[in-house]
Amino acid sequence: AYAQIGTKDDEEKPTFASLRPNQHMDTITMEEAIELFKMPRIVGKSLEGHDIKANYGRFGPYIMFKDDTAGKVLYQSLTKIEADPMEVTLEQALELVAYKKKAEIEKYIKDFKSEDSEIEILKGRWGPYVTDGDKNIRVPKEIEDATKLTLKDCIALLKKAKPGKKKPAKKKAVKKKVIKKKVATKKKAVKKAVVKKKIVAKKAVT
Repeated sequence: AYAQIGTKDDEEKPTFASLRPNQHMDTITMEEAIELFKMPRIVGKSLEGHDIKANYGRFGPYIMFKDDTAGKVLYQSLTKIEADPMEVTLEQALELVAYKKKAEIEKYIKDFKSEDSEIEILKGRWGPYVTDGDKNIRVPKEIEDATKLTLKDCIALLKKAKPGKKKPAKKKAVKKKVIKKKVATKKKAVKKAVVKKKIVAKKAVT
């Protein structure tokens, strides 16, 4: 369920806000509904000086913050501490920030990011793997320490992944089939059927 300000007929697009878990459409008050549109709520500042915001999302309540180390915005669910976005404290939020940053750091093993490279070595479910954002390949078992891999090593591994990754991505055969079907129905089936019907109708009238 959600609250809405405005309609689709207004000049400005309507805004929406999800109801809290303990709120219901039949009992929510105007004041409570207005509070929902104040989200995301700024809980406070992170140790890096960035805003920590709390909000309700599609998959539940969460906090979001920018992490300078990761170079991106990170999200952490509030269900871990069973906190509400409108009530979570800065102390609780900072604990979650630390938890998320640690998990993000542990995920990364090494990277070779530059203007010409987006190659990273990451921890995966089945062990470390190399990725360039497009292709992935597991680090061979004989390589015990993935941190010792060089850029050349990673490039060599990714070259082995090319045949398996590029073939399924191409769908030339599918595109050709679709085009042939469309042409056939438009030129042969539709046009001839319409012409015959018109002629018969004229004869019947005379």
